[in-house]
Amino acid sequence: MRKKLLISTIFCLVIISSFAQDLKLSQYKMAPSFYNPATTGKIKGTFRSGSILSNQKTDSATLNHALAFADYKVEQENGSTGFGISYYQNFQREFCLTSNYLSASIAKHIFLDVDNHHMLSFGGQLTLATGTVNAARTTFSEKISGGGFEMSGLPISKTAGYKDLNLGLMYTYEDESITIEGGLAAYHVLSPVNNLNSKPTKIARRVCFTINSKILLDDQNEIELSSMMWKEGLSFTQNSPTLVENTYSASLERFVGETSAVYLGLSTRSLNSVTPSAGFSLYNNSIRVMASYEQPFNKFVYNVRRAELSMMLML
Repeated sequence: MRKKLLISTIFCLVIISSFAQDLKLSQYKMAPSFYNPATTGKIKGTFRSGSILSNQKTDSATLNHALAFADYKVEQENGSTGFGISYYQNFQREFCLTSNYLSASIAKHIFLDVDNHHMLSFGGQLTLATGTVNAARTTFSEKISGGGFEMSGLPISKTAGYKDLNLGLMYTYEDESITIEGGLAAYHVLSPVNNLNSKPTKIARRVCFTINSKILLDDQNEIELSSMMWKEGLSFTQNSPTLVENTYSASLERFVGETSAVYLGLSTRSLNSVTPSAGFSLYNNSIRVMASYEQPFNKFVYNVRRAELSMMLML
């Protein structure tokens, strides 16, 4: 029975489409609850917090992104429950469309076997979003905008908001030498209305499918392989996305001493950019700091540059 449940879960993770949040980061794994509410409280300890600063540029505009989150795990029989809160905003003096998002999430994590190797997680998130258009500002780029709001047909300044419902599902297999995760997340589930437009329109759903594996090579080295499929502009009745992106990444963690480690990583976004990253952790991964820079291969095809710095604390 357990084998059938495992096979069914993996099969669903492979074939089902899901909906994902707007914010695009190079270091998306350092902000897990922004991409899947099911990761809330999915930690080794009892508390986790983190933040990311991202400076994103095109030839025509610059926009800063800042986010912070915290989640807490309550141990329970055969699993745990996680509770979390997060805040994200984008800002820049000349960028004409800025926004902020405050979210609260909850997730349930259930072990599927007596040895605690297989886990199924599902979670939900409520978000309050506020967007502002400032007609006096002169720059804009949809490629680095935080998403969730549009500004077509807006000759004047305006502020508006909406409430959002987000859902997530994740399967995890873990033993002493390998960890495999597959995740689905659903953002803009009820298609909230964007009231910034002169004619209010429903916000299109977003799609994200993630898979992540960690393999312990020896006592000193662990390799991590990840991918994320991102689709935008879907509906329940058709699968015709307006944008598709695929991110592939690989990183090496090398343990230094008894409680520290260093990280080196490399990723690409739809083969349009390359992102080297580096970082370190202290006190058995209680503190982790990462830095990265995303550089396009050909600016005439894709021209977004992202410089990011992140930190995570786990207790």
